[in-house]
Amino acid sequence: MPVYRRNRKVKVISESRTILSWIFRRLSKKRPKSPHLLATSRIVRRNGRRTFKLAKEWLFTHSGLNQVEKAYGLPAGAKLGDIINMAEKNDRKNPLNVVEWGCGAGVALSELAQKNEYGNRTRFFGFSDEAFSQWEKYLKAVSFIQAPATDFQHYLKKIRPGVIFSHYGLIHLSPADLAQHIKEIAPYLRPKGFIVTDYKSREYENPQIMIDIFARAGLKLMATGKNALVFQKD
Repeated sequence: MPVYRRNRKVKVISESRTILSWIFRRLSKKRPKSPHLLATSRIVRRNGRRTFKLAKEWLFTHSGLNQVEKAYGLPAGAKLGDIINMAEKNDRKNPLNVVEWGCGAGVALSELAQKNEYGNRTRFFGFSDEAFSQWEKYLKAVSFIQAPATDFQHYLKKIRPGVIFSHYGLIHLSPADLAQHIKEIAPYLRPKGFIVTDYKSREYENPQIMIDIFARAGLKLMATGKNALVFQKD
């Protein structure tokens, strides 16, 4: 009987190790190369899980729409709402998708989505490398994507946005990284689509640096603000 118990104990340990090895192999599998299909009003992560990682609180994490518009300082007729309306008119055959690059907690994007000034075929997406628990409050109006910036183009293949805007997001990329990134995402912007970004930072004190980067990717300067540049795809 003692021998049997010892053998049984060894058997149980062996089975436990087998189970642990199986779990470890499953967790160690590489993330899928192709992104999951996006659905309206969802939080999507690169690996498909809806868990949150702790996000850092930056100065502009919770900026509202009025703060963003004020910081941009764009002239009348070139505000974010105006740009969205122009993008809708440029492509009436397809739904318009609007993306905020570096959306933070999603406050400005949700306020923009809830203005009800656009067609019912306009959808809003927030993109961030970190997730925020506040996103859950805005899921009726906005879909959120958490992924590294290097994965952004994978999602744009499906979204094909007509408008991308960024508030203290793109300017965190170095000129070399920004040039590569814009080159990668520009093909997925719809014809005559727009990219709006601020530019005042140590890297881009001379806005011509950013203007040249976008020009090489086929985007021409359409409007300027106190701290914003509006580009349109040729």
